[in-house]
Amino acid sequence: MRPRITINADDFGWLDGQNLAVEKAHSEGVLDSASLLANGDAFIQAVEMSARLPNLHVGVHLSLNEGKPILEPEQLPNLVRQDGQFMDTVSEIASLWLRGKLVTTEVIPEWRQQIQRVIDHGISPSHIDSHKHVHVFPPLLKALLELAEEFNIPYVRLPQEPVTFSAFRRGPAWLGLWALAGRARKHLDSEGIRYAARFIGIAASGAMTTRRLSDYLEAPFPHTIEIMVHPAVETPDIIKLRQEYKWAKHYQFEEELEALCSKKIIALKARLAAR
Repeated sequence: MRPRITINADDFGWLDGQNLAVEKAHSEGVLDSASLLANGDAFIQAVEMSARLPNLHVGVHLSLNEGKPILEPEQLPNLVRQDGQFMDTVSEIASLWLRGKLVTTEVIPEWRQQIQRVIDHGISPSHIDSHKHVHVFPPLLKALLELAEEFNIPYVRLPQEPVTFSAFRRGPAWLGLWALAGRARKHLDSEGIRYAARFIGIAASGAMTTRRLSDYLEAPFPHTIEIMVHPAVETPDIIKLRQEYKWAKHYQFEEELEALCSKKIIALKARLAAR
C-alpha cells in the first residue's frame, strides 16, 4: 500500500541541481519519492544517489518533451525535431494528437526503452508518470497502460487537481488537462491501476513554497494524496535551464527545497502520517 501522503519530486535525473535537491529533501526533509528521467543528462548521478537512499521510492518519468530520445531519432519521425530532440511544448504534442500523428507504434518502443534503462540500472520502479503529464492524451494513456502491465508497475499518477480559483487561472491548458485526466480515471479503474485519490501540484507548479505546502497539508483530504514538487539547487546547469525555457524563469526551485526541509512541514507531515 502507498502511504496516505506522498510528496514526489519530478525531473530527478534531468540535471545535477534536481538531483542534489532530491537527495537533500529526502535525507533532511519530507520527500518520499522521485520520478526519474531516463533520458536526463544527470541520469547516472541520480542512479548513484538512489543507491544511497534505500527508502526513496523511485519511479519513471516518461518523456516526450524537452530532451533527447533513447532511440535513434529516425525511429521517431513524428516525435522529434530536425535536430533529433523532442519537441518542447505540450501544445505540440496536442497538435500531433489532433492530426492523428501521435501513434503508439513510435511511443511504446521509446517509453519501453526508458523504463528498461531504469530497470537495467538496478531500480525497480515504484510508479509511472510523465513529463508535463502527457500520458493523459488518449493514445499515450493506451501506451502507458500497456507498459504498466508489461513491467508490473502498480501505480500511475492521475493529474486531476480539485477545481479551485487558482487552478482556473492557469487557463484553457489546465482545463484541458483536467478533462483528459477525468477520462483517464475511468481507464485506470477498469485496469485496476492504483492512483492517489487527490493530486496537487499543477496550479502551484514551481511555486510550492512553505506556505502553500502547509495549506495543502492542513486542508482535509480523502484517503490518499500525491503532492508534486520541483525542487532544485541553483547550479550552473539550472541557471542555463532558466535561460533555455521560459517556464523555468519563474520556478522557485530553491524555495521549494527550503519548504521540503522546513521544520514546520516536517512536523506537520509527521502528525498527519501518525493519524
